Amino acid sequence: MNYKSVTLRFFDGRLVCSDRASSLYLARLVSAVGSGHGLLAWRDCGRQIALLFGPEGASAGQAARRISIGAQQVIGGGGHFARAKIETVTSDARLRALFDDILLRADSPFFAASSLPDALGTRGLAPYLRGSLARCTPHPRLIPVDVRPLSVVADWSCLPESTGAVFGYPDLARRFKWRSSALSAASSLAFPEIGPSRLARILRVSRSTVGRALDRPASRSLSRMIEAQLRWRSDPVRRAGR
Repeated sequence: MNYKSVTLRFFDGRLVCSDRASSLYLARLVSAVGSGHGLLAWRDCGRQIALLFGPEGASAGQAARRISIGAQQVIGGGGHFARAKIETVTSDARLRALFDDILLRADSPFFAASSLPDALGTRGLAPYLRGSLARCTPHPRLIPVDVRPLSVVADWSCLPESTGAVFGYPDLARRFKWRSSALSAASSLAFPEIGPSRLARILRVSRSTVGRALDRPASRSLSRMIEAQLRWRSDPVRRAGR
């Protein structure tokens, strides 16, 4: 067994993420770095970041350094990370406990500053995670996302936020390279229940842009991720409990 548990925290003990923008940035950063370092799970725990790396990939210490530098430059607010605390995991019981702590204690299955959305297949930042987790022994315990028909969605205004969340961004406002495929998937999900004109207003694009989006083939996997995000954000019980 050659798994590594890594803990990162600021010297002064400040919160790692102060708002949603910083949480989304951290998710993009950790997911990008983790792809070459055997990342299995991670979560922002408030005043520290907990990460778990598998035996595959490069050094966990190198990954921790890259994450520390990238995070303090953008969301650090002048703060600096302390030296990473690295623990070698020596038993199945300890590995299972780490998985549970990171994956089962997130605020929700869609908690942005964690790997849980990627592990459940509701976000596309770290597509490598599901295969990596499947090869782990013992397997991590995951609580499936509640699946209900989209007909229960009462608030389609959440569609831009739900679509952006799949890519680790707050919405569709900026013209990233994934925007065209995202618009196609989002449009195909809403149409024909939502007509092109209303859909254009919701997505904050022109009607012709929606027309082109509907003409392009939509990715089924991307549509499923957006659908899951949309269900959660539109859930009246969750919204009432905000």
